[in-house]
This record gives sequence, structure tokens and C-alpha cells, in this order.
Amino acid sequence: MAEPHKLLIINESVLATMATNPDYVKSFPFLATVAVVLRTSSTGCGGCTTAASKRIEAINAAKVAIRQLPNSMKARLKQMLNTKQARLKIQEGQRVLTITF
Repeated sequence: MAEPHKLLIINESVLATMATNPDYVKSFPFLATVAVVLRTSSTGCGGCTTAASKRIEAINAAKVAIRQLPNSMKARLKQMLNTKQARLKIQEGQRVLTITF
């Protein structure tokens, strides 16, 4: 196995990749919602923000779910991502929370 990353920032693209991997979805079922939203949303013409809103809601919900995982599951996630530390940035209202675990 490759040398683990020192820090991995879990952003939308990382979550999208995780949601398409059955091993991650099996371990972290909340990723199934992200996968469904990403499959069904289309980019459209840009005039309607409904698809983007649903995508953002699904990504933020997944980030909150990761934040609320017990430490043992966070350790499992870090092991699967091959990283020593992981960082999430979650927008809550006007604030952006940065959580490193």
C-alpha cells in the first residue's frame, strides 16, 4: 500500500468519488444519497438552480454525517482514504466550520 497522505481535504469531488465506490457506500450508507443526487441531477442551462441546490444539500448532509460519526468510524474512513488526517469544511448559516480529525 502507498504511503498515507498527511492530510486529505474531503470536498465535493472526494465525496462524489466515494459515493460511486460500493465499498464506501457499504461502510457509510449516507453516501448512497449523494450517489443518487449526482446521477439524477443535470447541469441544465444555468437558469435554474434546483439541481445545484439538491447537489449542495446532499454534499453538506454527507459532510455533517461524517462529522457526527463515532471516532471508530472516522478511523475506518481515514484508513479507507489512506490518510493520517482528514479535514471537512461545512457551511452552517453564515459560518464555515473546519473540522480536522
